[in-house]
Amino acid sequence: MKEAVIVSAVRTPLGSFNGSLGALGATQLGALVITEAIKRAQIDKEAVNEIVMGQHGVIVRKGLFHQGVFLPQVATETGWTREQFLSNLCSHKAGLPPDAWKDPKTRLEIFTANVFSLELSVLKAS
Repeated sequence: MKEAVIVSAVRTPLGSFNGSLGALGATQLGALVITEAIKRAQIDKEAVNEIVMGQHGVIVRKGLFHQGVFLPQVATETGWTREQFLSNLCSHKAGLPPDAWKDPKTRLEIFTANVFSLELSVLKAS
């Protein structure tokens, strides 16, 4: 990331218990805040590069039958650019054309993951 700029601020939405926001998780509420801040600042959503390569995994969805996911480490392991990452996700995981991620009807969701490994050792009885 070259630079970050604060362009707008929005208060986190509040709701009553089991109200209209009750079904939304913390990440979904955060996404609402970011979306509204971008909208109020009148910034083209294409100008926002919120996928941090190597930190965010991405889920792509289009229609009922096309979806795919790449874990965060895919970007690190392949060395792909953001565009290559998204194009390969669409074409190799979701069965979509490589540039489907640019279509407004295509939904991109980001997430983070804690990656760990577990080493098991076998003990021999004496």
